[in-house]
Amino acid sequence: MALLAIKRYIREHQEVTKTDLINRFDVSEEALEAMIILLIEQGHVQRIDHAGPACSTGGCNCNMQDEVYFHWLDKAYKPIKVGLEIK
Repeated sequence: MALLAIKRYIREHQEVTKTDLINRFDVSEEALEAMIILLIEQGHVQRIDHAGPACSTGGCNCNMQDEVYFHWLDKAYKPIKVGLEIK
């Protein structure tokens, strides 16, 4: 049930952060990762690793950090594996 709720939440919001999902569904990072892998394999969710932009002045005290986003794909994306042998 949690898997379907997470899938629905990502679809409704189009793009969410890993932190948002952990807080919203009160799950551990490990549990979320296990569920997200299934959604990515289905082809409707894409993982986007995003490094936050650096401060232009260098004097910021902002809490910028790397964040992981999950993006909903309306058309399922499934990579095809092609065996290729080069001699």
